Amino acid sequence: MMDTSRCAGEITGACGNGQLQPDLGEQCDGANLNGLTCTDLGFGGGELSCSSICRIDYSRCAGISTSDTDGDGVPDAVDNCPDQQNPAQADSDYDGIGNTCDSTDDRWGTSDPDGDLIPSASDNCPYTANPDQEDINSDGVGDICQYTDVAAGSFATCAVTMDEGRVVCWGMGMSESSSSSATPVPIMNSSGQPVKNVKRLVAGGGFMCALTGYGTVYCWGDNSTGQMGNGLTGPGTTIADVVRSPEGPGPLSGVASLSAGQSHACALLSDRHVVCWGSNSHGQLGNPQIPVSGENNYSSIPVYVVDGSGQPLRSMTMVSAGSDHSCAVSSQIATGEVDGVWCWGSNAMGQCGLPWEVSEQPDATTMLVSAVQLPEITGFFLQ
Repeated sequence: MMDTSRCAGEITGACGNGQLQPDLGEQCDGANLNGLTCTDLGFGGGELSCSSICRIDYSRCAGISTSDTDGDGVPDAVDNCPDQQNPAQADSDYDGIGNTCDSTDDRWGTSDPDGDLIPSASDNCPYTANPDQEDINSDGVGDICQYTDVAAGSFATCAVTMDEGRVVCWGMGMSESSSSSATPVPIMNSSGQPVKNVKRLVAGGGFMCALTGYGTVYCWGDNSTGQMGNGLTGPGTTIADVVRSPEGPGPLSGVASLSAGQSHACALLSDRHVVCWGSNSHGQLGNPQIPVSGENNYSSIPVYVVDGSGQPLRSMTMVSAGSDHSCAVSSQIATGEVDGVWCWGSNAMGQCGLPWEVSEQPDATTMLVSAVQLPEITGFFLQ
């Protein structure tokens, strides 16, 4: 697209075609006066016409306009800034709002939409505040505007910036002052500091979690069933908190990977155990000590996923959380366990690899990959 930002004067490509185009700053075009008359402009009478640059020409109207709030000689009906004097009617970005009262006028790069006191023309990230203008790879784009990971939830999206691995989010519930934010909002921890050194983001139904380079996890958003894993429950918040350890009050540590479901999350630890937290309404935490019904069918701190004998799963290499179930992959036969896929939680559609009449599986149940014959696609939901 041709850049006309440094051209002088008006955009005239469409002016003169007889079609009124207000989005290009036209007040009229040829005989099309937008239905206005001299009387509409506060004059006693006379004849309006359209100028060569598609602006209303009221020079042949009778008398002095009685409708000129700012007294700049331009009638209010055609004044692009009726409350502040601007007789020249300059409108650099052609949005119909005069430069004098257009706070978002950016054709000349003089505005500062992110409020970091750097004009957008020289700001390497004009819509996200970055007064330090850091640009590690010297590509002209601020680090805070370049992302290394992204996760999209039901109504919000979050991303990790190149700038110290910080997290920014936008969408519903991402602004403390309003119900939503269309621009990126930095995620802060409970100390009021930005969450940093994030390597991986995961999105649940109404919450987000971040895995840091230190092997710890932060979560924020909906916490009605303990999705934040901080030992508390309550309404949603944009303040990120550290997920607690199942062993005590300290933080969960040694996290190798992370996954989030609709209302629960699971983590693979460096010792190759799996822990989950949040809602257990369908047994998706994989621990029968947490009820699947009643008011307390959740855990606000991580619990170990166990097998049918009540022993924590061992030798896992990955974990993935579905909406209301989860699965993990075991490793090679280094500990005497057979390689396989372990699943727990809702089995309403057979997603745990069990017969369909088993609706929930609170314990992790192995599904031996080499011994399980998947059903044919036809009749998959009919058995």
